[in-house]
Amino acid sequence: LVKITDCIRKEAPDTLRYFAEQDVDIRIISGDSPVTVSGVAKRAGLAGYDNYIDASTLTDDETLWAAADKYKIFGRVTPYQKLELVKALKAQGHTVAMTGDGVNDVLALKESDCSIAMQSGSDAARNVSNIVLLDSNFASMPKIVGEGRRSINNIERSGVLFLYKTVYSFLAALLFCFVPMAYPLQAIQLTQINIFTNGIPSFLLAMEPNFKRVKGEFIENVMPKSIMHGLLITFNFIGIVLMRYISGWAGILPLEVFDTGVNTMATLCIGFAAFVILVKVCMPFKAWKIGLLAFLVTGFALDLLMLKDFLLDLQPLCKEMLIMTAILMGSTVLLGVITAIFEKKIIKNLLAFQIYWRNVFDKLSNAR
Repeated sequence: LVKITDCIRKEAPDTLRYFAEQDVDIRIISGDSPVTVSGVAKRAGLAGYDNYIDASTLTDDETLWAAADKYKIFGRVTPYQKLELVKALKAQGHTVAMTGDGVNDVLALKESDCSIAMQSGSDAARNVSNIVLLDSNFASMPKIVGEGRRSINNIERSGVLFLYKTVYSFLAALLFCFVPMAYPLQAIQLTQINIFTNGIPSFLLAMEPNFKRVKGEFIENVMPKSIMHGLLITFNFIGIVLMRYISGWAGILPLEVFDTGVNTMATLCIGFAAFVILVKVCMPFKAWKIGLLAFLVTGFALDLLMLKDFLLDLQPLCKEMLIMTAILMGSTVLLGVITAIFEKKIIKNLLAFQIYWRNVFDKLSNAR
């Protein structure tokens, strides 16, 4: 009596368990007997290993498509049926990733959303695949998923840092089109703020390991936060305008005196608000993030002190303007805390507003 059995890689159960924990619905599509494949799947620890079907009994596309979401294991599958199974799963709303190494997998690999081939597989499979596992080891997949998540999550976070600048720049430009007051920031002053609150932190935060599951669409994840943060900066511009006219009307400070120090006040207030936003973006905190924030705040302060005369053109503030600056900074912190508490609700409403207008524009486009 000779017993022949397939060897299961020792890391296979852990890999399958990882994907099950990530809510990935695994299908095994093979040209071998479904009973044999089911036995291998059982030893590998696949849930639903006994839910199999012989694809040779699926005589038309309709029955094949119906079986795609019903069974876990498909045996006796032809290359054409592999292609149709991928199409069926995509049509049912799934995002389909497929691994394969043979010529008979090529059609299905090309059709899938993410195709993965083994280095030890055929040239055809490698050439059509998005990813090639150089070690030909399926256990590398969790690392690939983690790297993808790190890239997407960090791009979204960096996207928030850069897009909120666009939001407040537009709103501030719109504001000062109607307010008889010069824009309170010079280009060089705004550049210094951006270096320490956008440029340096976005570069360093992009390298952080971030394996949180990706949910939703990029725009839907980024725009509500960008709008919320942009409004916080705009609040400071509005506050500066109101303080200028209120102080002049109340006789606290002549407009000419206020205008002399408005660049310094705006640099401090807008820079402070940008750091409040950066603190929120850096959450949850880690030791290196706290060190990064300390470095950036120190660098920004030294930059203002060392370059205030010959580059930034910052004038000393009188006592009244220092008090106004402190009030505006305190209001920024309070508003930042309030938005943090109600962030989910605010983002949900902004997202609903965004989706509503997107649907309106889609209907108008279709009507044309």
